Amino acid sequence: MKITSLLRKKNILNVLLLFLPLSVFIDNLCLILILVIAFIEGIKGRQIKYKPLLYSLPFMLYIMLRSLSEGYFFDDLKFFKLILPLILIPFSFQIFSKTNFINACQFLCLGIVIMQLISTYGIIDYYLLTEGKKVALRNYGKINEILRFERPYLGFFSAVNIILGYYFFKMHKKGYYIISVFLSVCIIFLISARMGLLIVIVSFGVVFYNELKGIKTKMMTLISFLFAISLLFYFSDLPIKHRFQMIKYDPRLIIWSGGLEQLQSTKDYFMGTGSQKLIEVDLLNFYKTEAEFEYLPDKNRFIDKNYNLHNQYLNELVRGGIIGVILFIYPFTLFLLRSIKEKNLLQVLLLVSILLFLLVENLLERQVGVYSIALFLTFAIYRNDEN
Repeated sequence: MKITSLLRKKNILNVLLLFLPLSVFIDNLCLILILVIAFIEGIKGRQIKYKPLLYSLPFMLYIMLRSLSEGYFFDDLKFFKLILPLILIPFSFQIFSKTNFINACQFLCLGIVIMQLISTYGIIDYYLLTEGKKVALRNYGKINEILRFERPYLGFFSAVNIILGYYFFKMHKKGYYIISVFLSVCIIFLISARMGLLIVIVSFGVVFYNELKGIKTKMMTLISFLFAISLLFYFSDLPIKHRFQMIKYDPRLIIWSGGLEQLQSTKDYFMGTGSQKLIEVDLLNFYKTEAEFEYLPDKNRFIDKNYNLHNQYLNELVRGGIIGVILFIYPFTLFLLRSIKEKNLLQVLLLVSILLFLLVENLLERQVGVYSIALFLTFAIYRNDEN
């Protein structure tokens, strides 16, 4: 009976990670089932620890109290419901061991490969049947429609797949992990995913530094690696190189200027505006009246989409001030330092990847982003000696 129960639990975890990049609905269903199982096991006498609540709960309570104090609680209620997995996942996932979690990450690799294959079909369709020969994919405004997924998230998950593929190849020595890594590298370059490439470069730098012996050897290899990357980008004509060169025209620069203006107008750098809804309203006003656009269609697009701040750290600084940022990054900092101390390379790389991605996306405003943060932090809770 216990073996059957364990298999069922593991299967639910496997399904959740498999569909993490593919389906919000299935992940929500899996989380509900895991919560029910955790509740039943708690009733049966399994010791359920409350320590996991101490990591993200202070941040959630703080932003809820700030919203309440500013009179925006009910306006922000939808957002609070969205980020509930930040505490539900670490708390309920105590029914799984570290081994369960690592094994389930193989299903995450499979889910990412499925995501990549779907996008590859979209790319092939674009180049063969539409205007692909006229408009470069890297500059195409409808690229998310072509890929069937948003480019930043496809690039991020592809980078994560490279990290996991490297880890599992070292563990199992199976060739299909190398194929998976190769596919992920190709996708990152094909779609010109800048942050995905940056995560890969940083990850390889960390791996090289970790694997090599001797401080001089580490430093020389790291410098040589960075020099080689610089030469490749300087002399090559890769599409992703042009994407980096176009950073000065990136829409995020307009968005971030709106966020910085909000920050200056809060007059409270320690506690911020207190409301996510207020950030959205102020950004929309900024797009309508203050932001400078070269083309009117760009202005209309910003107003129609009402883009969020596309930087989670800036978002928390505007909403919750310095206190909000500290509470938000506290669990990341805690687990990253502990993982470095314990030389847990996989946990270090996954945490670094999510920390870098937070620089260009508001993950807490997307269900897949909330799940990714919660799952990566939950995995980092496990110690090296924990089974």
